[in-house]
Amino acid sequence: MGKPFDSGLARKATERTAELVDLLNRNLKEFRAELGPGKDSDIVITHLTDPPVNVFVEVEIVRGDRWERIRSGEFSTVRWPLAKRYKCENYAREGKLLIMLSANEDNLGDMIYIDCASWVQQGREERAAFVKAGGQKYRYRKGQEEPFWAVERDKVVWGVENLEKFLLNLLKSRN
Repeated sequence: MGKPFDSGLARKATERTAELVDLLNRNLKEFRAELGPGKDSDIVITHLTDPPVNVFVEVEIVRGDRWERIRSGEFSTVRWPLAKRYKCENYAREGKLLIMLSANEDNLGDMIYIDCASWVQQGREERAAFVKAGGQKYRYRKGQEEPFWAVERDKVVWGVENLEKFLLNLLKSRN
């Protein structure tokens, strides 16, 4: 999870990710979610087959006010840090499945997600001088813009109610 610089915001994002795991387990029937091993992934969703198949999840918790701007269509793209693109490529080389997921801090079931292969293939680089977190602006690198990898908002899947079907289709396309 991309943790904001403020330790209070980082703690809140971590707590909300744990709550997201509980929400996923209430909604998914053929899968089981658990907190991931930190740097490797935020959440691991396991398809309960024999043998089990893991889907790794990178999570971003988005403030409610920013989420409304995303949902309203104010932004034409959805973006995650460019470093996560490289992580996607590494996971693909290792034969692992990784998805990007963002959830509304105020309503975790209001979420968007995309598989990494689609995100990398269909996305493009965008840059921003500042990143907002907790209503404040942060600059990652002095004098440089922060790169992101963005995909058109109509390419992502919306809502927890569509996640199981999305995951099943992702596993089916892999075989």
